[in-house]
Amino acid sequence: GRLLFRNTRAAVGGFPRRSVHRIHLPLPGGYPDTEPFPEKALEHQAWWLQDPRVEWLIEFVTGDHQGKVLLLCGEDSTARQLHDYLRLHTELRSALFHAGMTLMQRDRAAAWFAEQNGAELMICSEIGSEGRNFQSARHLVLFDLPLNPELLEQRIGRIDRIGQGDHIELHLPLFQQGVQELLWRWCNEALDMLGSPSPAAATVYQKFAPRLQSACAGGIDDSLLAEALEFRLLEQELIERGRDRLLELNSCRPERAEQLRADLARRDEGDDLQEFLETLLVELGVEVEHHSARALILRPGAMMPEGALAELPDDGMTVTFSRAEALQREEMVFLRDDHSFVLSAMDRWLSGRRGVAAAAVLRNSGLKPGTLLLETLHLAQVGGGESHSDSINRYFPPTVIRRVSGVEQLAAKTERVEPDRARLIPFVQSRRAELEQLLNDGQQQAQRELEAYQSRAARAIDAELQERRARLVALRRQNPTVREEEIAAVDDQLVQLNRQLERASLQLEACCLLVVQN
Repeated sequence: GRLLFRNTRAAVGGFPRRSVHRIHLPLPGGYPDTEPFPEKALEHQAWWLQDPRVEWLIEFVTGDHQGKVLLLCGEDSTARQLHDYLRLHTELRSALFHAGMTLMQRDRAAAWFAEQNGAELMICSEIGSEGRNFQSARHLVLFDLPLNPELLEQRIGRIDRIGQGDHIELHLPLFQQGVQELLWRWCNEALDMLGSPSPAAATVYQKFAPRLQSACAGGIDDSLLAEALEFRLLEQELIERGRDRLLELNSCRPERAEQLRADLARRDEGDDLQEFLETLLVELGVEVEHHSARALILRPGAMMPEGALAELPDDGMTVTFSRAEALQREEMVFLRDDHSFVLSAMDRWLSGRRGVAAAAVLRNSGLKPGTLLLETLHLAQVGGGESHSDSINRYFPPTVIRRVSGVEQLAAKTERVEPDRARLIPFVQSRRAELEQLLNDGQQQAQRELEAYQSRAARAIDAELQERRARLVALRRQNPTVREEEIAAVDDQLVQLNRQLERASLQLEACCLLVVQN
């Protein structure tokens, strides 16, 4: 490809500001000063009774602070033992999240933490630093520090996300002796990655990792931090000089991005999709239960055919139509009209025969009583439903053509009411020839509209691909890396798209007989 998209954190915007709080604590007796996770040395003893980090944590969580607290530590055993101690000896509502739990248990813990009146503290081992977002938390407590800066940035990224708010707080209750002090200075001074992300941190770590590991093991390296800082500044300068301003401007256009954001916000505000799905899913045999505002619990019903909706698990699922709630509750499935579950449900309904033929009585139409009209819905598409290149859909997407045969235009005040089937059926049978003529007229009208769609699509294809070809030809004169094969590929694409366009066809999807009455 010839396109490169690159965005910086500053250019995208929307991230919160970080505040860093270092808490200096004495190293307890019995803790080794060369271990990043010193409590492991006393894993089979009650280390939590002498560890000042535990006392500080209780005071902080029970104190006067705003927002929930996420704690991350490097070891599963540390997370489990700390949670057990707090649960048994304090009144804190704390949730636990570690690698030894099942996926469902972790989902439940995350859901409880996300609830407004749920857990006030989430204690996570390292597994919580990747893949999970805990945006309900405003405070992040780093119980220890990893050597790898990418892992540290992953930890901070659990709450440092777009839409989090304007401010998050990092708390580091670390020992002022030994390896934790060294790692604090490494992250804060050499890498400068706590107050904001450091783009050069990973490169610096790769260069100095052996020396850092040796220093953590007790070796003396007085110049490590100064040399790492100097190297980081040089790397950051190279990164800054290597920025392509034109690429950055092209990859994020704020005005267009804001328009897209506003369009998405308007779509999210409506309840149309929820109302539509509640009706549709019941017809498909799904049990629909109200969960909360803009959220539903869906389960396969007793009358739902087996395998009817492959996207619906046997034990059901909880869905939400609120983007904000979906960001907070990862166990909820966020449904929009382009979600695979929604599309599957609509396909299931459309593939059935219910609703494809209907009848209605028209009133206040201004037409002569007894007049027959036929409303038809034809689907115009390429290939008649066969698989084909998605690129043709850019120019000729599947389109529904609606026509009412037997009248030029219906009056705006026309009303539709349900007919009396006992009287309607013999009436229609007596006018079969007229009905067949209306059906034929609807087919001819739809065919003319299909041809108009094909002409517009052909012009769009030709204009876009000819412009692309001309640009490549002009580029080739200046740039020999533009290959002749690239130009030939555009010519071939033009031929293929036009061939596909010629195969566009009509399919009658549904019809509604309209009978005029006074």
